[in-house]
Amino acid sequence: MKISIVSAGPGQPGLLTERARKEIIKADEAFACGRVAGGLATLRKDWKLCPVEALAMCAAESKAKHIAVVMNGEAGFFSGMQQLADSLRSFGEVSVYPGISSVQYLCAQIGESYDDAVWREDGKCDLLAEVSYHHKVFLLLDSKRGVGAVCTELCTSGLGSLRVVAGSRLATGKEQIVDTAAQNLRGKAFPMPAVMLLVNAQATDPLRPVFDEDLLIDETMPTLPQEVRWHAVNLLSVRPNHVVYDLGAGNGAVSMELAHKVYGGRVYAVENHAAAVDLIARNRQALGCWNVRIARGEGKAAMEPLPAPDAVFISASAGSLRENLHILKEKNPHVRVVAAADSLERLSEAQMAFSTLRFKNVEVSQLLISRARTLGKYNLMMAGSTMFLISAGE
Repeated sequence: MKISIVSAGPGQPGLLTERARKEIIKADEAFACGRVAGGLATLRKDWKLCPVEALAMCAAESKAKHIAVVMNGEAGFFSGMQQLADSLRSFGEVSVYPGISSVQYLCAQIGESYDDAVWREDGKCDLLAEVSYHHKVFLLLDSKRGVGAVCTELCTSGLGSLRVVAGSRLATGKEQIVDTAAQNLRGKAFPMPAVMLLVNAQATDPLRPVFDEDLLIDETMPTLPQEVRWHAVNLLSVRPNHVVYDLGAGNGAVSMELAHKVYGGRVYAVENHAAAVDLIARNRQALGCWNVRIARGEGKAAMEPLPAPDAVFISASAGSLRENLHILKEKNPHVRVVAAADSLERLSEAQMAFSTLRFKNVEVSQLLISRARTLGKYNLMMAGSTMFLISAGE
């Protein structure tokens, strides 16, 4: 059996390649969902209709010598083409014929390039993380929510001025393309299916560390020196898609550093004091780390509604270590934790808590931060503060 997998792009005959058109026309049987078959009705009258999720099964049951399986969208853009091709290889010779994608078409219409963009699928990525660290994000919308809902999330998070290009029913007589700020599409109905281009001219570089001078501070709030923050974050061994807590977040200095490391995930800055919460929000806006979520409160009440963390930083002012660690281990038995201690008493408390709760791989680091100060023609090293970092977990 010869199996031709054709990606239909926006689903219009004029946007298929000539080779793809021929494969559809000359196939003994052609399978597609109702919407795709309707858009390509001029190519043949005997479409075999089946739901998208059943395309592989329908094709596998065919007795024809040559079949065409026509998929919505572009072959390499979250279409399921790879999975479909793999599932059909045991039934015959599989070939893939791409068409013009919705992304290509949309970019041509608005005069934008897409070589500097990332492609994401809504519902399978953290939207705020993606727009924080990428200049351009193409978002393929699923059936669960539309353009208005995406723009509502952006506005609620403080990104109402973000440029949004939304395209729907592309290359049809009902085509709709809107280029505006997210706040102008908030909550509005928009025809589906749709693709969005989100443009953040102020995208943050996640590879750049957060320096002390980058932060807005309050002299009444203790702030870990940048060297301690960098070491603590590295000890957590976070990955780009992790969920991370910063307990006792203060002005959000550690949260912002963590946000850079989990540039595809999210950070929950847990803080109870109103002045600190305000400062976290201001630092988030100044640094563009929109994947930092602020959780007002402390202890179990603050952490219970949050998703299970992969890693957690606990500041020296975050309250009872034993209580916090107990809650964290209930949420994720394999959680990785780094706790800061600015006194021998806090260090002792941390060691006892980690031991009692049977955390694995407990290690203690002592950091002494000294910086040079220029005095005349000399650079003198000035005595600094000492901080203990206790790391544990898997």
